[in-house]
Amino acid sequence: MEKILNSNIELDKVKIIVPNNRSILYLKKAFMDFVKRPFFSPDIQTIELFVENLSGLRSISNTEFLFSFYYIYKENIKDKEIDSFEKFFDWANILLKEFNEIDSNLISAKEIFEYNLSLKKIDEWGKNSDTELINQNLNFNKKIYRLYKAINSKLLSEQSGYKGMIYREANNNIVHYLETNKSYHFFIGLNALNQAEENIIQEILSTKKASLIWDIDQGFIEDQFHPSGHFIRNYLKEWKHVDKSKTKLFSSYFKSKKNIEVIETSNNLIQAKSASQIINKIGKKSKVSKTVLVLGEESLLTPVLSGISKKLNNYNVTMGFPLLKTQASKIIFQFIKLHLNFKNERFFLFDIIHFIELFPTSELFGLLIVDLKRLLSKNEKLNNGYILSKEIVELLKENRLGTILFKPFISVYEFIERILELSSLSIDYLNKIDSKKNKSIIYSYERFTLIFNKIIAFEEDKSFIKNLDELKLILNSLLKLEKINFNTDPFNKIQIMGLLETRLLDFENVIITNLNEGILPPGKIHNNFFPYEVRKKFKLPTFLDYDLIYSHHFFRLLQRAKNIYLIYNSASHGLFSGEKSRFLYQLDFFKEKEHKITYKEVNFDFYNEFKEVDQVIKSDKIYEELILLAEKGLSPSSLIKYIRNPIDFYEEYLLRIKTPQNFQNSIDNKDKGTIIHKVLENLYRPFLNKIMQVDNYNYMLDNLESNLIQEYKKVYHGGDTKLGSNYLIFEIIKKLIKNFLKKEKEAISKGNKIKIISIEEKFNKSLKINGLNFPINIRGTVDRIDVYNNTLRIIDYKSGLINKSNLFFKDWNSIIKDNKKNALFQVLLYSYVYRDKMINYNEIQAGTIPFQNYDNEFIPVSLYENNIKRIVLNLNDGIFNNFEKEFFSIINEIFDQKKPFFKN
Repeated sequence: MEKILNSNIELDKVKIIVPNNRSILYLKKAFMDFVKRPFFSPDIQTIELFVENLSGLRSISNTEFLFSFYYIYKENIKDKEIDSFEKFFDWANILLKEFNEIDSNLISAKEIFEYNLSLKKIDEWGKNSDTELINQNLNFNKKIYRLYKAINSKLLSEQSGYKGMIYREANNNIVHYLETNKSYHFFIGLNALNQAEENIIQEILSTKKASLIWDIDQGFIEDQFHPSGHFIRNYLKEWKHVDKSKTKLFSSYFKSKKNIEVIETSNNLIQAKSASQIINKIGKKSKVSKTVLVLGEESLLTPVLSGISKKLNNYNVTMGFPLLKTQASKIIFQFIKLHLNFKNERFFLFDIIHFIELFPTSELFGLLIVDLKRLLSKNEKLNNGYILSKEIVELLKENRLGTILFKPFISVYEFIERILELSSLSIDYLNKIDSKKNKSIIYSYERFTLIFNKIIAFEEDKSFIKNLDELKLILNSLLKLEKINFNTDPFNKIQIMGLLETRLLDFENVIITNLNEGILPPGKIHNNFFPYEVRKKFKLPTFLDYDLIYSHHFFRLLQRAKNIYLIYNSASHGLFSGEKSRFLYQLDFFKEKEHKITYKEVNFDFYNEFKEVDQVIKSDKIYEELILLAEKGLSPSSLIKYIRNPIDFYEEYLLRIKTPQNFQNSIDNKDKGTIIHKVLENLYRPFLNKIMQVDNYNYMLDNLESNLIQEYKKVYHGGDTKLGSNYLIFEIIKKLIKNFLKKEKEAISKGNKIKIISIEEKFNKSLKINGLNFPINIRGTVDRIDVYNNTLRIIDYKSGLINKSNLFFKDWNSIIKDNKKNALFQVLLYSYVYRDKMINYNEIQAGTIPFQNYDNEFIPVSLYENNIKRIVLNLNDGIFNNFEKEFFSIINEIFDQKKPFFKN
């Protein structure tokens, strides 16, 4: 601010270019606060708007591009080779990203596409190049440049363009702009510029009509290894017209005193609750206007907002919320699902029940909702899973909604017209009851109306969407690109944003969630048309560049902050590893003297928060159930459940309240574990009680994929393993098992001996415990028992991430008290049950093989000796006696009728 005012340039002749819209609001407010006299405000623009104005083109949305590009695609490709609109969407989105990057980085499209085609030809050389699939792939690659030229020509004729086109055109116009424009330019807070931006800024700098104001700490620039300063260091080194004498003007705020908390949680809901509790805590002590919450994942927004105290119900959400996750989206997709499952003139009962429970459809039915629910209840009692369409239409004939929703349709376009009518009725209804309160959902319906109108207007013959499946997939693809912006007061409130929106803004209190690898930073998650070597040759950004960009935003935000809370999720699930972000390691590495970093683990029991009682007395009836449970058998997982929270044990194993089944079309972490266990059982079973040979592993590696497909389909109910995230998980599981088998094969080839004693062996052990007049049965399944070089090993496979520290302990009490020792307790219990079968072995170990870990190595249970040295625990009678004391104390506690089930 001072630099601009001290430049002695009249403000009405100043043009300020900043990274984003949010910083414009803050900059305007700063001018008003700083300048006490009347003044003409400078022209403040985002870099994107500045470039768009420079180009003379109208920026089109991704949706507009995709429809226009499909038109070009159909014009330039033979009919028999044209993909369906659904398939087109899959690759067109990827191509749009590449077009943007090619043009914004001023790369010759002809050269890069020809070079990429040459590489593909070389890659296919020597293979069976007559195969139809390879030829189709090469033919498609030959035509991409033609499509690129055609879409550019079409859009230029309409004076419009996608983002990359606009940057290229702006670069072409910069000389003319400088001849006609007399403004002085301040470029503030920019980083990681594309080549067009670099050229434009350097051209303006060369005319002495611009200054650069960087927003970066001196330490980030001076330290050649600090990732945050990577791009600006390069600009200072390479740009001709940068005044390098002024680089010392960088700030040094990062060295200032900072209280930093690194918070580990076990799921996203706990992250959200932790964040809202921190906000509530800050609100009691200071002004919340100095606080920002950065959400790494948009899905946390709703739970965070619900957790903020009503006294602090004063927040400003600037991050775009996905239209796909709005209530309007849920209603429209449920409507599509309702008709997708429509068969033989009948609707699936559950689909209708789910649909009418969604707001605001049930209110729209008016008084007829009572009759409709009565009809549904009647069918439900008859155990009839379906209901005739004509029954509902007849019942609701006096309500237009009945025809819109439940009458069979002829074409997809008739169906879209019904969605538009449903949206219109919903908007009218919501405006009527409370337009202010329902502003966001009304806006969602309005956005859907625009999207569906574009779909209808796209093609006169209305034939490109063949059925509802295609409509659903296309709509899903379109909505991934659409976000709703919340327009609220940006000042004097808690700011909730994404990391990219924090550019140029500073806060005293900073809270960041989802600091995990694969989220912040995103890592290598983008689908690219060009392989890495092509991107490097033509200087297109790679995932490494994006990691550096996120690093800059992360450290820049912390520069002037005083209180910093960094939250991550340590639990693995699906493709998510639970690995904490490299930024947390870097923060520790670049720690300054005045930085105080503390680490904590946070857990909440959401269910129990809403319970009225904290304990359950063991009545005679409950105790009878306990005895029956002892007879049936306690599993290791049930005992761990009791140790962690006795109330949960009571509800699941005595009341038999199970977690609802998750009906989803993707493999979760539990399913992944089941598949790994079954595949390994199938592969190893032929070699039980045999010394493993290298050829045995070759056999298993050859049969891995067929076994994996077989077990995968059992879990996925016969579904296709080659679709979506399930395909990725399939490949990950295959790689995990393959790496494990190769590692054991390598160990065998080096002279080690492995003999498999048992695989997935079930047990039921009856125990007599002093003080109890009935036996306690312990049941379960041991994944694997083997002999490795004369050492007997009791092994539990783990599909998640396990650290060695999870299998280390200092004292016997900790195996019960420490939440992270579940795996340790489990393998010791397995060993205890099998102790009678171990008499012929001197060396006995228990441990896990974690498949999520990089090396897949066996991690044995170990004990800290003198709290320093770790020694692998050799299981013997002394060890078992120590374990028995802890184990029996838990059993006695469970079956002590005088001791209630308490909430932990």
